[in-house]
Amino acid sequence: MKHTLHQVLPSGMGAGIKIKFYFRTGIFSLLLLTSTLAFAQEPVQSQPAAPKDYTIRGTAVLDEDNTPLVGVNIYLKGTSIGTYSDSNGRFEFPRKLKEGDVLIFSFVGLAKQEIVVSANLPQNLEIRMLEDFHNVTGSLWVDQPRNKTVAERKRKLVE
Repeated sequence: MKHTLHQVLPSGMGAGIKIKFYFRTGIFSLLLLTSTLAFAQEPVQSQPAAPKDYTIRGTAVLDEDNTPLVGVNIYLKGTSIGTYSDSNGRFEFPRKLKEGDVLIFSFVGLAKQEIVVSANLPQNLEIRMLEDFHNVTGSLWVDQPRNKTVAERKRKLVE
C-alpha cells in the first residue's frame, strides 16, 4: 500500500509546512547516510618515513690558515666508493648517503677525520684538517738489532 505525502500529512497543512517536512526529512537522511560512511572508513595507519638520502658536498681546508687542500681522499667507510677534493678544496660525494653512513677524510701528513651522516649535517661541509706529526714523520720498525759493523756488511756483499 503506497501512501502519498497528502495522505500522510494532516489535511490542513499548507505548502510551507510540507517544505519544512521535506527539509527535515532530507537533513535527517543525509545525517544518517554520512554517519554510516564515516564508520565504513578504515583508520589511517602512519607509514614509517622512508630513509632520506643526502648529497654530501663541501670544502676541505687546512685548519691553521684555511688553505684549500687539493687531493683530500674522501671515501665511505667499509667500501671503495670515494672521491677527492679539487684544486679549490671542493668535493661532492658521488653517491647519495643515508643517515649513519660514515665518511672518512684523509690526507698525507694530516689527521684522518670521520664524519657521520645525520639530519643535522649542514648543506655545505667545511672539513678542517689538522696536522698529525706522527703521520708526517712516520714510524720505523727494526726487527733485529744492528750489531754488525760496516766492514762485516761490506764483506758479506762481496761474497
